[in-house]
Amino acid sequence: MLKILGGRFGKAEATAYGAAMALLVAAIDYATGVEVGFSIFYLFPVSFVAWHAGRRWGLAVAALCAVLWHFMEYPLGGRPVGHPAIAVWNAVMRGGYFVLAVLALSRIKESLGHERAVSRLKGETLSFVSHEFGNHLTVLGMATLLLKESLLDGGSATQQKVLETMERTCSILKKACANFLNAARLESGRFALDIRRTELRKLAGEALDAMDLLVQQKKILIERDFPADVVPLRADPDALSLVMTNLIGNAVKYTQEGGRVAIRLAVSPADRSVVVSVEDTGIGMSPEDQRRVCSGFYRTRAGKQTAKGFGVGLKLAKDVLTSHGSRLEVSSELGRGSRFHFRLPIMESEPGREEPAEAVA
Repeated sequence: MLKILGGRFGKAEATAYGAAMALLVAAIDYATGVEVGFSIFYLFPVSFVAWHAGRRWGLAVAALCAVLWHFMEYPLGGRPVGHPAIAVWNAVMRGGYFVLAVLALSRIKESLGHERAVSRLKGETLSFVSHEFGNHLTVLGMATLLLKESLLDGGSATQQKVLETMERTCSILKKACANFLNAARLESGRFALDIRRTELRKLAGEALDAMDLLVQQKKILIERDFPADVVPLRADPDALSLVMTNLIGNAVKYTQEGGRVAIRLAVSPADRSVVVSVEDTGIGMSPEDQRRVCSGFYRTRAGKQTAKGFGVGLKLAKDVLTSHGSRLEVSSELGRGSRFHFRLPIMESEPGREEPAEAVA
């Protein structure tokens, strides 16, 4: 029975199973009598065939079930009827009910198939474009580095500024490509987590290093509020690095000159978890924007005016945290800054086992 419910069938095989189910239901309906109300189970073979064999065979089994139901209730069941037209009317209504069920299920299956095809095409396109674009950016980054090293005495101030701009632009575009690629992997189910002991300090430091030039240019104050002792998290370090890079990167990008960005880690002894938060004094968001900002490819009007981007980073961060069993939450006030935070469990040390030093760097 489990094979029948969960397997895949050809049209002929599915129709044969459906017809057998219809006859079984008819036999039980006849044996139990109309008072038991077993007749509603005729819908099961109709739905089964409509889903696995398609609309045409579903309609055929719908007609069979309507006829069986009619005969089990009236000619064989002996149910009294005041007028012969009543029995005919009931048979027509039951057949119409089955037909509507077949049409509805067929439409749902077609819609699901179309959605899967679109999602697969989108994921494959994003993966291909991101991969190819990333390769070309790597070549461009190497060319920029060679050009920088070939300049005598470091070059003039103008040349240095141009090269720094090129390096920064390559870095930003590489992160955008990585976001698109990982978003495609998440949607296609090819983003596998490797849960192990993870230390947030290192990940936050790497994310801040990537934004160091912009932090210095905007004279942003960076605050790191961590417990005195190392608190290892139970997470995938590479995936969590994506989350921290996007959250910290957004905080820096959308904070005005002279503002403040704070990365905090608060231990909750009650449930052995840690609340990680990234706060800024930037442009903030309205309540409506807060509801939509993590949906993907959405940017606020003020965000578009303040910094460039694609609006996919927060969606990626949200999906990564969801795959960890966590949730990305946001609290913000327009013009006064934002706070993004999430909760992850603490990684408990196994008795008698020492973690490698690099895991808690």
